[in-house]
Amino acid sequence: MQTLPLGSQDFEDLRLRNSLYVDKTAYVLDIINQPKYMFFSRPRRMGKSLLCSTLKCVYEGRQGLFEGLYIYDKIDWEAIKHPVLHIDFSRVDTQYLEDGLKLYMELLANSFQIKLEHEYRGNAIFQILLEKLSQNGKKVVVIIDEYDKALNDYIDDKEKFEKHREVLRGFYGILKPYDNILEKVFLTGVSKFGKVSVFSQLNNITDYSTYETYATMCGYTQTELEHYFADYIADTTQKLEVSKNALLQEMKRFYNGYSYDGITTVYNPYSVLNFFKLQKFYNYWYDTGTPTFLIKALREQKIQSFELEKIQTDPVVLDMTSIEITNVIALLFQTGYLTIKQVIRKKFKEMYRLGFPNAEVKQAFSQYILSDYMQNALDLNKIKYASPMRDALENKDFPAIQQIAQAVYASIVYQLHERKSKDNTQTKDEIEKAIDAESELMRKEMFYHSLFHVLMNATGFRTESEILTNLGRIDMAVETDETLYLFEFKVNESAEIAFDQIMNKGYAEKYQTTEYEIFAVGINFSTEMRNIEALTYRQLK
Repeated sequence: MQTLPLGSQDFEDLRLRNSLYVDKTAYVLDIINQPKYMFFSRPRRMGKSLLCSTLKCVYEGRQGLFEGLYIYDKIDWEAIKHPVLHIDFSRVDTQYLEDGLKLYMELLANSFQIKLEHEYRGNAIFQILLEKLSQNGKKVVVIIDEYDKALNDYIDDKEKFEKHREVLRGFYGILKPYDNILEKVFLTGVSKFGKVSVFSQLNNITDYSTYETYATMCGYTQTELEHYFADYIADTTQKLEVSKNALLQEMKRFYNGYSYDGITTVYNPYSVLNFFKLQKFYNYWYDTGTPTFLIKALREQKIQSFELEKIQTDPVVLDMTSIEITNVIALLFQTGYLTIKQVIRKKFKEMYRLGFPNAEVKQAFSQYILSDYMQNALDLNKIKYASPMRDALENKDFPAIQQIAQAVYASIVYQLHERKSKDNTQTKDEIEKAIDAESELMRKEMFYHSLFHVLMNATGFRTESEILTNLGRIDMAVETDETLYLFEFKVNESAEIAFDQIMNKGYAEKYQTTEYEIFAVGINFSTEMRNIEALTYRQLK
């Protein structure tokens, strides 16, 4: 088997080591034929850096590296040669951005054997490089990877964010007066909130991020997964003692689902490679970063977790170019926590239905939300709540389901009160009013429902809320491998009333043809207890 390309996003390195490479060179050929200025965004770990490295090797005319790939005999390799200036911001020290840029550009100058006779700022070295590289009469190709890293690293530090944006505006502004010596400018990044202001002088840059043509340029399609990883699939089925079909279904549920046209979906490459290396299901992509800023934004806007799975929005909203916290949905989309599940077209109007791309993101994001509620360490939270709840659901252990959920609500209520009582800047009356306001929020069924949804999501089981039927709306359904739970919630009423609603409105009817065992579960919350007062259940099938 070819070695997995873990730890390297360098095309030359992958080819020379005969590592597995999913051929994306048809897209590279298309990029070459597009207008001069191109911008393309995708979430982290989706293959942008490898794409940039591949494009660099093409423009360097290194045909030998492409033997056996689509582009090998499709271009004139001598004519395509251009000096390439590849700027990778993942290698720039963003803590002290100006110094980091200066050092990085000096290293680039050394790599081209360009001697710098004086001390220059990073911007000036960029300018010198463009001039020197074009002296042989060939136009220069500029490839900038992770253009926004210096912004993303300080997204929750407004002062530093704005300072970095000014530095980058000046740096990228060097490109405008050199338009006549540029062959191609290709930029990638995660977010778009810096694009307009940072590239304000490049009026003709085109954003190809949501072009249907490029929907699968980064990430692995189902066909690519089954073709390129056939040996690894066979080896993993043997190791896990499952059928090929069962393995592919679970991989699809856990790692596939990123979509940028609402039709085609792709796998996250980082997750796939790590899965085949370790041969176990785990949150690989999510484990590389904690979205504390995004969770803070959701909390401040009081956006419930289950609402994230059914958002409908105008495409314009997702093309956000502002860092304002009110654009949290666009941030979640651009950073990969939400994706396009469906494009809804009505005459000339288009709307997007968004949702979590897959179980990997959904489960881990819910664990972070639950951890944020509790002001608790994530690792402790996984051990203390998510895993036992998963076991309780698998074992149909209803007393344990109730006890674990009660422990979660008790912990959160305590933390909410602690957070307020420790604020010494407030008077006693202000504290009481604040607690009353929070208590009023907790009295609403939405609060209890949302938190229960987060807890169920954290188990990794399929969880859906507010499911419409012909007679009403099911509060929540949770599916394990063998069991379907239908939940109905009430506040200050009774668990029996909640249970009766499931029965009287026939919520289980739509599931009767499935192979699941079906349980109806009524839960009543008490605002006095600020917790689950009672739980009742019955097996329906």
